[in-house]
Amino acid sequence: MIDQGIVMLVNAGLASPPFIGGFDSELPKDWPLPNWTYMIVYDHSETGLQFAKGPTKRMLQIDCYGSTPADAASLANSIDSVLNGYQGHLPDPDSTFVSSCFNTDKRSFFQDAPRQFSRMLEYTIWYSPN
Repeated sequence: MIDQGIVMLVNAGLASPPFIGGFDSELPKDWPLPNWTYMIVYDHSETGLQFAKGPTKRMLQIDCYGSTPADAASLANSIDSVLNGYQGHLPDPDSTFVSSCFNTDKRSFFQDAPRQFSRMLEYTIWYSPN
């Protein structure tokens, strides 16, 4: 499953000790920062009656959270160094093949109430589901 593979790939690429992050859509309450979540913006494959299913295009949003702007930016830069330009098999049980993964957007945000900073990354990923 591509979601599990992306989470495993990113967490393995982050600094030691082992990093626990990559939650679907939102962080658990009071989870330690810095940390990150992901959200599927869209997932679309070309299909038709006259041809076989081809590769799938996914737009993936990753939100990096920190208690300072530097924490959020540092985590985003670390994740980007793992994902941007990635090609190969993911470490998920299905060994999903990613033919390309490229960063297409980056934005910074601030939430006043929890005093939390975030940086959003967006990736276009072409992959072949098994």
